Amino acid sequence: MAKKPASRPFHRWTIDNVHALGQLQVLEHHPELDEWLQSTTSFDATEKSYLLHHRETLLKKIVTWNEEDLKMKFIAHVLAAADIDTNDIGYRTFFEATLKAPVNGENVVAKADMVVALGIAEPRQPFFFLQEYKRERGGDTDPLAQVLAAMLMAQTLNDYTHILYGCYIIGRNWFFLVLDGNKYAVSNAYNSSADDLFQIVAILRDLKPRVEAALKLPKRNVTK
Repeated sequence: MAKKPASRPFHRWTIDNVHALGQLQVLEHHPELDEWLQSTTSFDATEKSYLLHHRETLLKKIVTWNEEDLKMKFIAHVLAAADIDTNDIGYRTFFEATLKAPVNGENVVAKADMVVALGIAEPRQPFFFLQEYKRERGGDTDPLAQVLAAMLMAQTLNDYTHILYGCYIIGRNWFFLVLDGNKYAVSNAYNSSADDLFQIVAILRDLKPRVEAALKLPKRNVTK
């Protein structure tokens, strides 16, 4: 009987584990990430007021908020402003989503705080992952490792080649990244308690055309 691939609890992924699993290389820059970070959008007066209100709340409360406070009282409003779900071609945001796929002989079971994927009730083909933590490292909090592990798993679930997008949040700081094959690059921090908040929303809004472009890519030729 064939031995089942090993499985590792998602919270135990470290950056060393993920680099070894995917033979990953980190880049200082990637043209797709650089372009994504330059995304632009416009805000009407209502949208500006909405974002400024929640930014002010963040400034007052971030020190005392726990992870659920941060998620429900701030991150949810940023995602609402980004309005990623507005489409008619079958992808949407999923929250607290669990996905599974083998990666190089190891079963990866990812629990994403948020994922943008094809699917109706369950995510099928992921394009973007978001992980949220109150602090960066220590204990079970290695958000970069976990979002990369989820992105490696997504490469198996998707049956065509495209760049994957991700984000992890540490308190008020947002970091964006892309995974292209076995190469990835990560942005500098965007401070959501400052004017960076408007650029964060612009970057998130630009996911929609990128997902829709990925859906038009040819599928991989798989030899059976």
